[in-house]
Amino acid sequence: MGEALITWGIIISIIIGLRYFFKKKKGYRRQYSLGLIAAEEVQKLIKNKAYSEAEKKIQNQSLNDITQIIDHLSLSLNEDELLKWDESENSDISKLTLGVFYLHLAWITRSHKLAKDVSQKDAEGFYDYLDLCEKTFESISADSFYRPELESRNIRLYMSLGDNSIASYFFDTVTKKHPDFIWPYIHYAELIQPKWGGAIEDLERFYESLPDNFLIRSIVELKLILDSNIMSDNYFVKYNNNINEFARQKVIKIDAELNLNSVSSIHKYILYNYMVAISEDLKLNDLSKKYQKLVDGKYTIYPYGLVN
Repeated sequence: MGEALITWGIIISIIIGLRYFFKKKKGYRRQYSLGLIAAEEVQKLIKNKAYSEAEKKIQNQSLNDITQIIDHLSLSLNEDELLKWDESENSDISKLTLGVFYLHLAWITRSHKLAKDVSQKDAEGFYDYLDLCEKTFESISADSFYRPELESRNIRLYMSLGDNSIASYFFDTVTKKHPDFIWPYIHYAELIQPKWGGAIEDLERFYESLPDNFLIRSIVELKLILDSNIMSDNYFVKYNNNINEFARQKVIKIDAELNLNSVSSIHKYILYNYMVAISEDLKLNDLSKKYQKLVDGKYTIYPYGLVN
């Protein structure tokens, strides 16, 4: 329990710092490109109402980069800008980004408190935004170019709505066609945890069936390790009775792999942020400092959540 409180203390300190940072920034709601140039270019095009050029640029990006572009747009542009884009183009990408805007806003409104600690007003706002998200997603064409991204986002949407069966269907569908698509695994790693009604056996089956993809496997491992500590529940008891020893072995192994092979994906920052959080929890100070430097101020939705 003490270790979980330490972990939460670290996360809360970072969230407070991020809130202060974002309050000081002017102009945009928040920047979330993580340094992805294409995301920053697309945002400028949307703000300048060069919508066709923006979509052309988006469609030239990889599936994983499209996720980052949409997150950046939905977190940096305001609702009025997104609605004007959709009214002008009525395109699948404008609708998808608007839907993601509502999905993020739902969780910002709800906050990351336990359900019993969420006020009635915030709970109502949460479901109102989820309803807007669902209606917006449903208006996207069945054969859309952005179908994989939509299916990935639907995992998060239907988990939020408490329909784990539909969320699982979308996970199975998208990962069967796109096994190297990173975010569906992150969404699903959240969905099947006991706090959302999952069982340890579900987590074990998922963990053992992860693809042979270093970034996906490492992010999922570290996410579940950190969540294990936060929930004071060893999700990896089948493999090691001591979650801290299991965590120590994993971060050291991941660090060794990163020393041999660099990762180019923008989602490396998710991995780096998890390496910081878990290394701090384990008091591996040198490792924590190393990855804090690699993070370079690029804090990610996981593990720190969406800050207001």
